Amino acid sequence: MAARRLSSWLLSRSLSSYSHSSGAASWLHSLGRNSGGWRNINRFSTAAAVEDLITPQVPIRYTQHLINGKFVDAASGKTFPAYDPRTGEVIANVAEGDVEDINRAVSAARKAFDEGPWPKMSAYERSRILLRFADLVEKHSDELAALETWNNGKPYEQAKTELPLFVRLFHYYAGWADKIHGLTVPADGDYHVQTLHEPVGVAGQIIPWNFPLVMFAWKVGPALACGNTIVLKTAEQTPLTALFAAKLFHEAGLPEGVLNIVSGYGPTAGAALASHMDVDKLAFTGSTDTGKIVLELAARSNLKPVTLELGGKSPFIVFDDADVDKAVELAHFALFFNQGQCCCAGSRTFVHERVYDEFLEKSKKRALRRVVGDPFKKGVEQGPQIDGEQFEKVLRYIKSGIESNATLECGGDRLGSKGFFIQPTVFSNVQDDMLIAQDEIFGPVQSILKFKDTDEVIARANRTRYGLAAGVFTKNVETAHTMMRALKAGTVWINCFDVFDAAIPFGGYKMSGIGREKGIYSLHNYLQLAFTGSTDTGKIVLELAARSNLKPVTLELGGKSPFIVFDDADVDKAVELAHFALFFNQGQCCCAGSRTFVHERVYDEFLEKSKKRALRRVVGDPFKKGVEQGPQIDGEQFEKVLRYIKSGIESNATLECGGDRLGSKGFFIQPTVFSNVQDDMLIAQDEIFGPVQSILKFKDTDEVIARANRTRYGLAAGVFTKNVETAHTMMRALKAGTVWINCFDVFDAAIPFGGYKMSGIGREKGIYSLHNYLQVKAVVTPLNNPAWI
Repeated sequence: MAARRLSSWLLSRSLSSYSHSSGAASWLHSLGRNSGGWRNINRFSTAAAVEDLITPQVPIRYTQHLINGKFVDAASGKTFPAYDPRTGEVIANVAEGDVEDINRAVSAARKAFDEGPWPKMSAYERSRILLRFADLVEKHSDELAALETWNNGKPYEQAKTELPLFVRLFHYYAGWADKIHGLTVPADGDYHVQTLHEPVGVAGQIIPWNFPLVMFAWKVGPALACGNTIVLKTAEQTPLTALFAAKLFHEAGLPEGVLNIVSGYGPTAGAALASHMDVDKLAFTGSTDTGKIVLELAARSNLKPVTLELGGKSPFIVFDDADVDKAVELAHFALFFNQGQCCCAGSRTFVHERVYDEFLEKSKKRALRRVVGDPFKKGVEQGPQIDGEQFEKVLRYIKSGIESNATLECGGDRLGSKGFFIQPTVFSNVQDDMLIAQDEIFGPVQSILKFKDTDEVIARANRTRYGLAAGVFTKNVETAHTMMRALKAGTVWINCFDVFDAAIPFGGYKMSGIGREKGIYSLHNYLQLAFTGSTDTGKIVLELAARSNLKPVTLELGGKSPFIVFDDADVDKAVELAHFALFFNQGQCCCAGSRTFVHERVYDEFLEKSKKRALRRVVGDPFKKGVEQGPQIDGEQFEKVLRYIKSGIESNATLECGGDRLGSKGFFIQPTVFSNVQDDMLIAQDEIFGPVQSILKFKDTDEVIARANRTRYGLAAGVFTKNVETAHTMMRALKAGTVWINCFDVFDAAIPFGGYKMSGIGREKGIYSLHNYLQVKAVVTPLNNPAWI
């Protein structure tokens, strides 16, 4: 309902008759060679865009960072200005975050996730906090809307209609909190297999300036519903409403450290968050170029998974069977909504040649009626652009359109002499190779392009690096179905536009992003699934993907898997399974149980029997019957393993057996066992990928959990115990993509496989692997023929 109310209000603004005024178009005298366009510019009056500004009756209460439940100054003591886009004047000075502030916030979030009441809280109680927060937002909606308009410039009436959608999003995610669960997987053999869906950990989130409150909800809602903690960086242009909302969250009972807000600039605070080694997940909304940088920073650091909601150049396609008046109104809304500062704006208006001239003339008249002015005044449809930088960028694109010989039908300059107001601008005779038809302008500039038939418009609409959204206006069901399948876009609106609801997923194809926000799909971003190649190479692969076309990447990488033997174990069976877990495939297995933790009460017996088992291992020609171990893959890997063995000896681990090559030919290595291994030794930290078993001693469950998890890897783990309670404790506590209980290396087509932390991104095998090769497209069609259709 919130989404419907928002769309209804926005489109109802078109039902009255409007007028707007213009400042001088000075530089157009020399550049505007399209005579038709120049005649239209002269129709504007020269009245100022904004007169008698309304002073918002809202105090600015929160300008500091929120870290660990307290508002604090920046570590440096620095502040930066927040502006009123209507005038360019400073309305507040906000704490300027940098690396130290991000470190403090991440530390608070990590402690809250690992030790605070949040991870122990039931999902039901989490949902109650989200609902209490939503109630508080409703109570303070007038204040929040006024603050949003003051700091962002969007019409106050629009900001008011966004608040019910904000509340709806938190109601939606509150409902999901206690419905998140894994699956029981039917696997071949005598095994019970289940998956758990666990929170990722500390989520870093970076939100944009065009919809500060709505983007706060898109990011924070699913992350908290899943049980994560958060460090959120606001856009430097619009920090005020997120800080206010965070205060309301703590009034709702959110524990300290669960939600932390840092304001600051992208190259400092944003980069620090994206590259932080203790952030487990990153979500970013912004431009495609910045998104590529964010993904590179994540790849270079700890391979954190990244959700990206990026730019767009969305087509709005009007067929010749359309009601032209209604199509004009919807196309106008699709482009000019929010001052054109919308990632999914319908900024390429394709119109069938048979209705093109009529559509163009009516679009020009509609743009000339658009009310531009003080966003606090009733009836105003368009406020200022966000800041001077964006204002100048839009004017440069308008200049580019004129220089490219597109016809300027109306607008084309600033409006008034104060603030960042731009005339609603319409171009005709736009060609696909012009910058105004290729680049994301993020301003009130409508480009109207002509097409002949369906095949042509599909090809042209898809000929872009973006794929965020598309709009189709037609009465023909067959045409609608053809277009919704053919358009390469994450959302296709049929006879509507900008219909947003908490349950509808949103995200892009191609370079418009990775992953989906809203709906059930958004929860996948903040959950890990428990149930190929090296990590360093995987980081390079992800960096290359980020630098090229932002292709989504699935990575199944390295591991340093613990194999944990408790004191109630049958030692003989535990020795055999641990031996298999490590030495299988010459130790060249990403999930090899290469850290064998053994309880101190059975350590000596286990060690002696493990040494004897290694000495009995048959190494030789792999074609011979009975041979258990062949050679390493090549000379490079052979030498690498021998270097690790040498490192273990030099680190004073005890070499129990093996430790050298076997024979003088080929790449054979003796099965090697080390005892008295300490956690800080390289043989206990690095992925060796060879037949080297490190046996470590532990005292109790808490100790072994902490030590097993103290690694950059999280691919797999093995647990050997007869105690059901111990088994259940370990399967929840171990940070690994697969936990084998009293077994190891059980692989089945139905069992998902993949890692936590730096052991990978995504899952292979099972139903989850299909998600890697599918894109989600949301198709929205109104059912009850609204008035604007």
